[in-house]
Amino acid sequence: MAGHIRKLWAHPQYRKYIFKIISNIIKNESMGDMDKIIKRSSDAEFYAYYHQKFREQPEYKDYDKNKMTEQKKMYALKVNTLDSIIPLKGKRILDIGTEDCYFIDLLNEKSNVIVDGLNIGSIGSYRGEKNCITLYDGINIPFSDSTFDVITILMTIHHMDKPEETLKEVHRVLKKGGMLIFYEHDFLDDKTNMVIDFIHFYYELIYNSIFNSPYYADYVIRRNTKRKLNNILTNVGFINESDKLQASLRDPSGNMRMYYGMYIK
Repeated sequence: MAGHIRKLWAHPQYRKYIFKIISNIIKNESMGDMDKIIKRSSDAEFYAYYHQKFREQPEYKDYDKNKMTEQKKMYALKVNTLDSIIPLKGKRILDIGTEDCYFIDLLNEKSNVIVDGLNIGSIGSYRGEKNCITLYDGINIPFSDSTFDVITILMTIHHMDKPEETLKEVHRVLKKGGMLIFYEHDFLDDKTNMVIDFIHFYYELIYNSIFNSPYYADYVIRRNTKRKLNNILTNVGFINESDKLQASLRDPSGNMRMYYGMYIK
């Protein structure tokens, strides 16, 4: 993890990417200015510097409102994508890694059936209501066998401490013939890993109301390639039906190699 900013900055593709992300929230920053900061700073110093610059922006006073607007747009897109993969109407749904009750409300509108949200309680920089979220220990899912028609796990598997054990629990609480839909990174190579680290730290350390130093100090993620995650899921007992998805959904894309997977019990 150490030194990932300088390593990415050395490649024109990622240099433009880093500059674009940060200049979206920090105006009048030049690539030359950023180059000087990166050359003289550690990763932690880089993030601290741009967090302070973000707090000095006139737009910072509207951070909470702007963050909620962004989240709502993102949630609406995800719910519409899920509904295009498998019609949600009439389905009992569990979302693992829920960040905000607004997402659960959107799923409820699609399903017209109870939707449950689950998280470990550490929900990071996300804004919004949390009272709909059931807390759990990260492994043992507090629901009976064969409860859900659909389980969604969006950008959460790589944060699980023991993904194999948690996914066994997912298999247990899913009905026979039920569907697991997830959205993940394909941690294919070092460059992809460093870009993913950068984005995680951007949201927790720069584009945040606080500089979340405990997140940086304790940062651990599980870097599964698409193939490795498929092996874990099939060993648990799932059947891979991702080939039924559109190629634009199932094929890893972008600098962070994000993709959807669809598995049946």
